Amino acid sequence: MYLICLIGSTVVWFPGAVAPMHSGIRCSPQARQVRSATGSWCVDRRTGRKHGAAIYLYDSKQKQAAGRYVNGRKHGLWIQWYRTGRVWTRQTFRRGIRHGPSWHYYPSGMMAWSGRFKNGFADGRWQFWDRHGRTTASGTYRQGRQVGTWTWYYPHLGTKRRVVVHFARGCFWQALYDEGGNTDYWVHNVWYGKGVVGNARCRTLWKRRGKK
Repeated sequence: MYLICLIGSTVVWFPGAVAPMHSGIRCSPQARQVRSATGSWCVDRRTGRKHGAAIYLYDSKQKQAAGRYVNGRKHGLWIQWYRTGRVWTRQTFRRGIRHGPSWHYYPSGMMAWSGRFKNGFADGRWQFWDRHGRTTASGTYRQGRQVGTWTWYYPHLGTKRRVVVHFARGCFWQALYDEGGNTDYWVHNVWYGKGVVGNARCRTLWKRRGKK
């Protein structure tokens, strides 16, 4: 069901990613099906909560979103489509919270970003592309916060770096690059802790990393 769209830093075109017209769903014997102009879904006969498959529709009857509920909460893979029928997002949920791999696509079908969530927060390696499939940024989140080294690129120059930022607790180091690869490092004056200016502390950490 999942399509592996990353091969290194290559963006794979998503051919034929067009949603079919609404074709109905199947519910377990313990659930009844509810239909409306906006779609159909399964409802547990005992609790009255959505439980099982669900499909939501545009007014054209084209699929807008599809997935499953467990005890009234989204669970597992959910897919959204543009009105054109191309895939918009693929997101994984656990008991109503985003948890697992997620993909977002441009209307053209090219991938916009790819990453993972953990208990509702961005977590792990993320990568971003422009509408032409060129890498624009990559880095790591931990519980929704940027950590480690993030890199932004000149899309028209392949993997040439434009900005590199290393995030650390309370401060970050930043380097800007011109198209020729020349750079100038500096420490950004930030605040950390209980209202203490972090510049001096950051410079000390910066020197320990051997940066100038």
